Amino acid sequence: MGRSAEKVNSTAREPADFIALCEVCRGIILGHAYGEAIWRDNRMHPFRCPSCGLPYNPTDIYCQVGEYLTDEGLLFVGDDAFKKKEDKLKKLAHRVISNIQTPISGICEAMDRAENFIHIITQKIDEHFAYEICRAGTHCPIKGVITSQGDSIYGVWPEEPESCDAKLRLPSCDNPLNFYPDYSLVIVDGILAFKLPFELTANTLLDLARQDESILIETDPVQVARENNVLFSPAWFRLGKREGYIAMGQPF
Repeated sequence: MGRSAEKVNSTAREPADFIALCEVCRGIILGHAYGEAIWRDNRMHPFRCPSCGLPYNPTDIYCQVGEYLTDEGLLFVGDDAFKKKEDKLKKLAHRVISNIQTPISGICEAMDRAENFIHIITQKIDEHFAYEICRAGTHCPIKGVITSQGDSIYGVWPEEPESCDAKLRLPSCDNPLNFYPDYSLVIVDGILAFKLPFELTANTLLDLARQDESILIETDPVQVARENNVLFSPAWFRLGKREGYIAMGQPF
């Protein structure tokens, strides 16, 4: 029987003092690397997103990127509550790694525990995960890229609750992706990353116990940010409407 999960590059680190998201590409910005940059006067030293490269241009309303992202609900401080949540998600990861909990159960529980954001990229989803996305979207904003399902996704998508905050982007002939990954990635609060060798469907996850391939689980915030910024953010950015800059405090 193949292993159902495997942990890689999850060396122990202190949690970042904050985790922030780029407004446009949803790239993760960690306080360890960019704390000084986002709190300085952006009029003197313009800040660019480390993932998409777009500059955050100062306005009469905002000259600090950190203040702007905080007001937009895109900056999450690593306080005691954050650290407790991080500990719980790491324990969940350990249960999946140790085969105490199944991968499908672990991913669904992690989504259920999410508070700040969930990012997903996968080839396709089924009715089970469409339901889980809608359910998690009632308490946490979700952004997803479904690369290969097209309009057939509407056949598995349930009726959304009014409070659901889930937004999916699908490539099309007019707006294609320049790469189509053959894996799935689920990012939870910038704390936990599941990387799967299959599409995000119940059948593929339930079959993992009979496969030699494994789920990779990251709990190091630096590696979680890297997975997000290399795999998810470029696709989200490519499929969205965008300008060549971000004018802080003005609609884009």
